[in-house]
Amino acid sequence: MARRATVIKDFRAKTSNLLVLDAGDALFGQPASNAAEGKALTEAMGLMKYNGMAIGERDMAHFASLLARSREAAFPFLSANLVYTSTGRPVFTPYVVQDVGGHKVAVIGLSPADESFKAHAPADVNATDPIEAARQYVAKARGEKVDAIIVLSHLGNALDRQLAAGVEGITAIIGGHSYELLQDPVVVGSTYIAQAGYNGEWLGALTLDLDATGKATGAKVNVISLTDEYASDPELAALADKYNAAQ
Repeated sequence: MARRATVIKDFRAKTSNLLVLDAGDALFGQPASNAAEGKALTEAMGLMKYNGMAIGERDMAHFASLLARSREAAFPFLSANLVYTSTGRPVFTPYVVQDVGGHKVAVIGLSPADESFKAHAPADVNATDPIEAARQYVAKARGEKVDAIIVLSHLGNALDRQLAAGVEGITAIIGGHSYELLQDPVVVGSTYIAQAGYNGEWLGALTLDLDATGKATGAKVNVISLTDEYASDPELAALADKYNAAQ
């Protein structure tokens, strides 16, 4: 995480047209993060000025802590298809609209609705069909006259391709769940799909070229392996030391 902060700061120094996003299963899984009930990673991502995080099935295994962290976080927890079974109301924020270099960009979160979700979710939370949810919220976002739509997807690459083929108007999909490291973007129709591995070992940079109307005219991916050639950011290193010492 401390190396990631160094690389993100380097990107910020070079451009203000930046969104920092995570496709899910980010807060839990390591001893220090589990012991801190997700606070360690939520605080770290806040310091790195993340713009949004999707919700994965492993996040749902810590549902009470996840809800608490979503209320504290400096960035939105996003899922368009997680709803309370009893009311049908969204559990988390479905999407946000952010200004990126003068463009209005919508970021929509999607969570898995497969057996992995059912194994981890509480009884009162249901995952609706993610493709139908995407269709609904892409239409809502387009109604706000956004220039581009990014889907933060914890569905896996196969469903990401189905999503791109089945829902018009998605500029790019930032994927997770299937643990794939895509060195080049997958292109389905006019949608670009990217995924940067797992366990935080890589940082993926998807650069989109947008024309005056907001349509993507090209994209490139830079996948960065966060090896020790990158210095640890002092602030994030101190935060990690604090939470590791508290185990």
